[in-house]
Amino acid sequence: VADGDTLFYLFTKRGGYTPQQRAQMTGAAIEEIGRRFNLKPDSVAIDHSDIVSDLMYGSKVLLSLTDQDALWEGVSRDSLAKERQQNVITKLHEMKAEHSIWRMAKRILYFLLVIVGQYLLFRLTNWLFRKLKVRIQKLKDTRLKPISIQNYELLDTQRQVNLLIFLSNLLRYVIMLLQLLITIPLLFAIFPQTKGLAY
Repeated sequence: VADGDTLFYLFTKRGGYTPQQRAQMTGAAIEEIGRRFNLKPDSVAIDHSDIVSDLMYGSKVLLSLTDQDALWEGVSRDSLAKERQQNVITKLHEMKAEHSIWRMAKRILYFLLVIVGQYLLFRLTNWLFRKLKVRIQKLKDTRLKPISIQNYELLDTQRQVNLLIFLSNLLRYVIMLLQLLITIPLLFAIFPQTKGLAY
């Protein structure tokens, strides 16, 4: 498995690893190679020995195939290695297109647009709450009256204004936090390397 797609199946153990573990290791190796900017998909080679055929990218082993693997598939080890080589090369070509410079440039542009959008939202939120603060301060001389209990003045108009301004500031921070809770996952989702973090 690589990048969420099934490339091929492994049915046998090797070196103490289960087929599932072998598949995970192969998938991780292909993922790591596929994210390189200098990726050359056609550089995947086969290195044969008496007991194993290794799919190599440079000095990195992507997958080791044995005669037992070939037996499960009903083909020779050489044929199976060539088939798996083509599977991996095709996948790496797809990943190269996915991680190409043009795609990366578009992702960077989306990233900047989200940042600018969030900055403008912050500016708009602060502007609206500044307006609200001015309205609250005007209430002191218009609608607000002192709050008294048995001739004891509990809250004069200035304290009421201060309390309302404090609550409006609290609301402003909550709104800005909610904006960030939407924006940050969006930023992570733009790049394949961080897409998992978004969820």
